[in-house]
Amino acid sequence: MLIRLVGNAERESQDMISDDKTKTRCVIIAAYQSAPRADLSDIGPRDLIVCADGGYAHAQACGVVPHAIIGDFDSLEHAPSSAGDAGVEVIRLDTDKDRTDTLECVRYGIGKGFEDFLIIGGLGGRLDHSIANIQTLSFLTDMGCRAWIVDGKNRAAMVAGAARNLAELSVKVDGPVVDALGCDFAEVCGVGTADAAQPGSICLEPIMPNGKFSVFSYEERSVGVCISGAKYHLTDAVLTQSYPIGVSNEFVGDSPVTISVTRGRLLIVLSED
Repeated sequence: MLIRLVGNAERESQDMISDDKTKTRCVIIAAYQSAPRADLSDIGPRDLIVCADGGYAHAQACGVVPHAIIGDFDSLEHAPSSAGDAGVEVIRLDTDKDRTDTLECVRYGIGKGFEDFLIIGGLGGRLDHSIANIQTLSFLTDMGCRAWIVDGKNRAAMVAGAARNLAELSVKVDGPVVDALGCDFAEVCGVGTADAAQPGSICLEPIMPNGKFSVFSYEERSVGVCISGAKYHLTDAVLTQSYPIGVSNEFVGDSPVTISVTRGRLLIVLSED
């Protein structure tokens, strides 16, 4: 059950964000942050900002006003009762639920038509929550979205090769493809329309001091894995889910690294020593 509490005053930027989604992202601020942040510098003026439960406290501490707050408010000392003059949409979730607050924020963003996501926080705390957020990355990949999780010294993303079909995806959307939030995921994100033979790729920039990157197969087998521009390269390799051989690769100077996969799914992790 969802209880929506919407303030009387609407933010002037809300219509702008809803109308032009080609230049905006959905930024989700998670409740757990592994490192204190002086500000949420990754947020841009045209981003849709959604706080997952206790993420609202981090936003408040940095002077960031979100567009929406979603959660059962078990990690927020003072749960918001209404949006008031701030024009913030508050979605209170039932405490007896299967999906995490972060996943609900992702579903909210997809329902608004967004395809680019940035999740700030959510790694390094409780192991089960970290794994759930990695699985949320996989869900976003299923939906045809681009996403990063950024938390302290770690960043994570996924890249997939052959697209899964809609019948497989329906399991991840809890049965019906039309979601409880009223979002037809297939219509919004074009699920199942990708060329099954089209490889997925991602380009990494060496943005972290002393940073390394690791590549893991997030499916039983990932085929046609290529890594170019790195200290250790791969060409048309096969990575498996139970044998980690892609840990702690290195950038070469300031050169970017390209990672691609023909079939399967890769979890990419950037870490700073």
